[in-house]
Amino acid sequence: MGFMSFTLVRCKMKRSALTISLILLLVSLAGCLGNNESRIGSRIGCPDNPPEGTTCVPNRNVFVTGNGALELIYAKETNLSGFDLRDADFSGAVLSYSDLSGADLSGADLSGSIIRGANFINATITGTNFEGAIYDEHTFWYPGWNDKDGDGILDEGRVPEHIKDKMVYLGPETNLDGINLDGRLEMSFWPARSIDGIIFPGSIPANLSHSSLRGTSMSGIDLGLILTNFSDADLTGADFSNSTLLLNDFSNADLTGINFSESELKFTDLSGSDLRSENLYEMFAVLLLGCPTNLPEGWLCLADPLMETRGCPVSEEGDDREEYVQLMGDLLDSLDLSYCPYFIIGPTSKTSFYIENVDLTGLNLGIRPPELIRAANLTGCPSSLFEGYICTGGSILGPYVRMYDTDLSGIDLTGVNLSGSIVRGVNLSDADLTGATLDDTYWENTICPDGTNSDDNGDTCANNL
Repeated sequence: MGFMSFTLVRCKMKRSALTISLILLLVSLAGCLGNNESRIGSRIGCPDNPPEGTTCVPNRNVFVTGNGALELIYAKETNLSGFDLRDADFSGAVLSYSDLSGADLSGADLSGSIIRGANFINATITGTNFEGAIYDEHTFWYPGWNDKDGDGILDEGRVPEHIKDKMVYLGPETNLDGINLDGRLEMSFWPARSIDGIIFPGSIPANLSHSSLRGTSMSGIDLGLILTNFSDADLTGADFSNSTLLLNDFSNADLTGINFSESELKFTDLSGSDLRSENLYEMFAVLLLGCPTNLPEGWLCLADPLMETRGCPVSEEGDDREEYVQLMGDLLDSLDLSYCPYFIIGPTSKTSFYIENVDLTGLNLGIRPPELIRAANLTGCPSSLFEGYICTGGSILGPYVRMYDTDLSGIDLTGVNLSGSIVRGVNLSDADLTGATLDDTYWENTICPDGTNSDDNGDTCANNL
């Protein structure tokens, strides 16, 4: 495949699907392809069937697809062996697994590029800028001795000394303290994809186990860290805010002071980790494979009884199995995802959970309103609740909560505020709702305090208390 550029449209995680969108745009490579037009046509060329609305025009200086916006170079698994790439601008490019052997990269800018698994054997790298480039044990630089024992592992000392300290090594037992990797793409596993007949190759998972990442910033990463192994790593004070962390292994990691604010963690193993941190605002951690050993005061990691019964959504019989097979292929079979019932809830986390038959003693929900929560048949109430919310009859009640299939018959609900709430399939017979606030409450198939059904009362119980 030839050069391309793409923009990753922010991947929106839905309950049962992962949508990946790739749009080809424009990239300028002025001065980097040399003067041999015949070689350009035969060695780089254009896709036979570019996506609708794009064009591809290779010439002496420029490779173009799209509408004029400058974007990221995507040349993954591309054969650039022997090319004249002097002074080329590959800053931020995805060059994973590309063959750059024998290429002339004199004066080229590869700063911030992803060069995992790339081949630089016999390449000329005089004056090449590798500042912040991300490489791994499968990036090769020298002929003959780059893999002496045949294990495919790049041993210490095999990277050219004059660039080693400028780059970022993604591998086990590495030191990445204080490194800024905000918003980076494809640092770990990435699924192979065919978009409009154009193949976008995949990437293998990254292994950062036993590494030191104290104060490292990986904020704003959308799916760029899928299947990363952080087990036994020191992530004290690291910043993962506003990131999507899918299928990651944080087992036995030190997560003290980590920033998971506005991040989403799914199918992630936190067992044995220390997650005492004050930076968990709007964190959404669900479908976890294991709970942390330590959490901040007022936080709980709980097992969802319904999940224990029906199994993990990506297990052999799970509802989401097909979606994740499409995403991960055979790699999914190598993972134990049969059991993922855990979720984390606390004073500043998202609270849009279905919680049933659990003990919430010790949970602090007093800092912000637990809107959208559905908590029923509780065996213990939270230690504190936000003003306007109550816990009674084994349920959490208040503005914008969800009440489904719950028996609150005969319960004293005097003065309860259910404004904006969903009340569906609830038994309120003989309950006392004197002084209740019921503005914009949605009623469905609910037994009203007087014994009638909300469906027969104009879809409300407001007049049948």
